[in-house]
Amino acid sequence: MNLSKTHIIFFFALFLSLSSNAQRGEEGKVYHSIHLGYPFDIFDSPDFGFHLAYNPHTSYTDRISLEAQLSYTRGNFDQDDNSFAHNGGFIETISALAGGRYYFTKEEKKNQIYFNLLIGYSFLTDEELSNDGSVSTTKKQSLIGYSTGLYLRNKQNIIFGLAAETNLAITAKIGWQF
Repeated sequence: MNLSKTHIIFFFALFLSLSSNAQRGEEGKVYHSIHLGYPFDIFDSPDFGFHLAYNPHTSYTDRISLEAQLSYTRGNFDQDDNSFAHNGGFIETISALAGGRYYFTKEEKKNQIYFNLLIGYSFLTDEELSNDGSVSTTKKQSLIGYSTGLYLRNKQNIIFGLAAETNLAITAKIGWQF
């Protein structure tokens, strides 16, 4: 699905609004986290892949937070994989997302468990190879991006999570909140 310029401007405005509104959180506190992950595509896992994300967030209530995410995901696929979904090449996704978190446990607990749901703008580049190893197709498209997952943050502010990301990637993540 291609997005119009109006949709792209709307998603960036939403992302910037949530990021700047994070400054008005509980006692003006904005929390930040960075995540590093490994993407597993639904039909084919990359031979090499990584996910890098920055997530500012602020409390709205004791159980709900507003969150934004700026992320980059890349998966490289070898040609000899004989895979169902990708015949070699790479997939890259850059996303600017916004939404919320719901905390199942309160902050004073030893481990805090939460669920997030983010939507926004994603730019996808998908390059596939032909049988002789040359580039056969390159697709570049703007689409509605998403990220939804379940996370655990311990008292040392280390975060572990599993999320469904844009382009049908399940991503195992580890992060740090500061």
